[in-house]
Amino acid sequence: VIFVPTYGGASVEAFTDSEEWNILPAVQEGNVYMLPQLFAPWDTPLADSILGIIWMAETLYPEQVELDCEVQVDYFYNTFYGYQVSEEEAQRLCK
Repeated sequence: VIFVPTYGGASVEAFTDSEEWNILPAVQEGNVYMLPQLFAPWDTPLADSILGIIWMAETLYPEQVELDCEVQVDYFYNTFYGYQVSEEEAQRLCK
């Protein structure tokens, strides 16, 4: 599995469209994912990273995880930022 950060100019296509990266099983099997971000990237050492952990768990182990990313995103941003996430934002972040 390859998780691509939202910063530094990286993209999923940089991996999936590259012959050099195509030798990796993660690329061959389509397991290259762009990490979500609303205010801060979900992979940095900030409070938002807990959402990254939830998202990764749901992405990698959907049958085993009983968390709901959209519900957690709504709760987190409303509680800690006072921001009401729209349904469309939550769906986009958690897809």
